[in-house]
Amino acid sequence: MINLSWSSDVQATTEIMPVTVQTAATNQIRQWILDGKLAPGERLHQDQLAEALNVSRMPVREAIRQLASEGLVTVVAHRGAFVASLDPEEIRELYRVRSALECLAVRYSVPKITDETVQELGRLLADMRAVESENKEEETIELDRRFHDLLMEPANMGYLQGLIRQSRQKSEAFRRAHTYIPGRSHISNQEHRQILDAVSRRAAPLAEQLVEEHLTNAANHLIAYLSR
Repeated sequence: MINLSWSSDVQATTEIMPVTVQTAATNQIRQWILDGKLAPGERLHQDQLAEALNVSRMPVREAIRQLASEGLVTVVAHRGAFVASLDPEEIRELYRVRSALECLAVRYSVPKITDETVQELGRLLADMRAVESENKEEETIELDRRFHDLLMEPANMGYLQGLIRQSRQKSEAFRRAHTYIPGRSHISNQEHRQILDAVSRRAAPLAEQLVEEHLTNAANHLIAYLSR
């Protein structure tokens, strides 16, 4: 049985607008899972979640489907949907794969990067710093995605970039979790600054090393957060 004792706080602080109800419901349920308010193995009752979110069951049903695709929910035929168990080793492996792919892209990208691209990376970093303390989840994630995409774009390796997109999709929920970790956005932006400094000097080996450290730190912070 899901404990709804905290749902009144959510209703008081989370305004779900009609045009974004499905996305808002998905984001809130995801946060409850990552925060541990919905425990691993717990069954997700659509009616209870709909009541907690003050929405109909339809957006909750779609939210569960989305979270299942992210690996946060397991749907069992004839039984229902359950919160998936988050395996720290699986998370670590996922980030290692992403790190290997992105480091390879950076190795080929940095020697080809233009001054204009470096300037655009700087603008994206400034935007990330501007929203750092504003708790704007979607904007933070989008800026981070654009920074990493732009960093690797000069490599012009379509197949590799496709693999990177796949690895990101697998870790999408975990990437969102970083917006909930106190201080992580600030640390991440410091790491982005170091990467940008290396890129601006066309120091490809250093940039590659910093990207690896950045993603390793992200995995470690996430595992520590989920294990608290």
